[in-house]
Amino acid sequence: MIGSQAFEATPSRHAPAVIIGILPALAGWGILLIQSTFNYADRLIVEILENAGVKETAHLWMSDVPLSLPFLPYPLGGLLSLSQGFLISSMIWASIAVFVIDRNFKKALIVCFVAAVLASTGFIHGFSLRGNDVISQFEPSMNFFVTSYMFLGILFLLASFFRKETRKV
Repeated sequence: MIGSQAFEATPSRHAPAVIIGILPALAGWGILLIQSTFNYADRLIVEILENAGVKETAHLWMSDVPLSLPFLPYPLGGLLSLSQGFLISSMIWASIAVFVIDRNFKKALIVCFVAAVLASTGFIHGFSLRGNDVISQFEPSMNFFVTSYMFLGILFLLASFFRKETRKV
């Protein structure tokens, strides 16, 4: 219902922006599934070891998994990054897509620089792992997302100089 309403309430030319805006939320949902699986498996392992009389327990922690390990087939670190602040990221990504579709590159540039600031402070894409807990990490960092948003902003700045005016018919 909500998905169909998103497409009905927007102009058809903005349908790609709706889809792009959903991607960070899907990453958040995927991380919830992965986290639930790890929590369930960890409880099972602990129970089995306790029932077998093993005094030292072993745990299955998400923090022990390399962030570059692919999960269906995306790296865990990428999914974790996208899932953090996914509501804000969804709005940012959808806004950028709408402005690009409408060829309003200066507004896309502004949104990219706002996104770079948010990513550099950890409001979006910042995380740390402790066991199976994903913890938001609100601290300054110059991560991949900051440089990506800055690079996109520069591309949109250049595109705004080469943009051809469209004629109204």
